[in-house]
Amino acid sequence: ADWDAIRRTVERIGHRVPVIANGSIADLDDVRECIQQTGVDGVMSSEALLEYPALFLETNTKATEGRRTGPGRVQLAREFLDLCKEHPPEVGGQASGLKCIRAHVHKMLHADLQGPCVDVRDLVAFHGKSLEVIYDAVKRVEDSQAERGHKVEDEQLTWYIRHRHLINEDGENKKTENETATKKAKIDEAAKATTKTAEEKAEEEEADAALGAGFFGAD
Repeated sequence: ADWDAIRRTVERIGHRVPVIANGSIADLDDVRECIQQTGVDGVMSSEALLEYPALFLETNTKATEGRRTGPGRVQLAREFLDLCKEHPPEVGGQASGLKCIRAHVHKMLHADLQGPCVDVRDLVAFHGKSLEVIYDAVKRVEDSQAERGHKVEDEQLTWYIRHRHLINEDGENKKTENETATKKAKIDEAAKATTKTAEEKAEEEEADAALGAGFFGAD
């Protein structure tokens, strides 16, 4: 987000209407910094909250030394399903129902579904046909975490930063696996597009010769 643009907005109209900032908010430290830099009346978040609804707690911040002290992602996913059971999304006007539920659970459990529980990913993202199936998927993720000795305090956002460049200790830019794969696909496609057969090259040479003859005359 362009916090400088938000600051200028506050300077121009902040005395007339409340200004709320949105963007580049991954934890409570970002909230504090955004308010300090822009002078806004409040801060909201969208994508980061989809992955970790407890974002505005004092968790994964400098005060906690980067550790997650709030609820873990499995706990949040299960609490979300409990709310969906009590308040079905289709009743509230979200006609997609289970599709909506699967999308939210997928974001919450993104870190697990991209690695240790990749076998559960399609079930959560596409094929869960009932709430009970999604509950079972969350339980399978929980069991996998237990087998791996997973610690909630080590959890970090992954879905929210999936398209961002990562900076390593040497200051070199590293791209996420998704970005790298996309770039490789584009390179392969470009290479394929520029690869010419012998027949195509011969046709081009013949056309060039004909063009030259047209300009300069035949020998």
